[in-house]
Amino acid sequence: MDDEGYIAERLQESGLTKKIALKALENLLRFIYTSSYQGKAVRSTIRNYEMYFSEVEQLMLYRLETRCTGSERFNYGINAVIAIKRDKYTCQVCGEKDIRCLEIDHVNGRTHEKKNKEQYYEVNEFQTLCANHHRIKTVVERQQN
Repeated sequence: MDDEGYIAERLQESGLTKKIALKALENLLRFIYTSSYQGKAVRSTIRNYEMYFSEVEQLMLYRLETRCTGSERFNYGINAVIAIKRDKYTCQVCGEKDIRCLEIDHVNGRTHEKKNKEQYYEVNEFQTLCANHHRIKTVVERQQN
């Protein structure tokens, strides 16, 4: 996370020469690998550059894009992406790092009835959990209510 040298190396390895293509790839790499980058990824851009990413990175890009700008943006938004990067793509209960089983949890559940462009969840309202711990937390919360 936040390794500028790694991003520069990946850009050089890509073999891309056009500035616009390099910038698009750089933005996608920053979207995944830097905690301070708050730009958004667009599905069409991901699709155009997915050959430069591993299968796991592609999965990560598509999941984060869906929550940031896609169909789940009102339940998650950019703050969910900031939170998962804050957690360094690691389950906050067990330390699992396999992105294929990580999920973004609403710490206090989805407390807002309906989200709109002006009303997003805050970064501290999210945490990264593996699928197992997310399910356990959800079941326990439902039993308590």
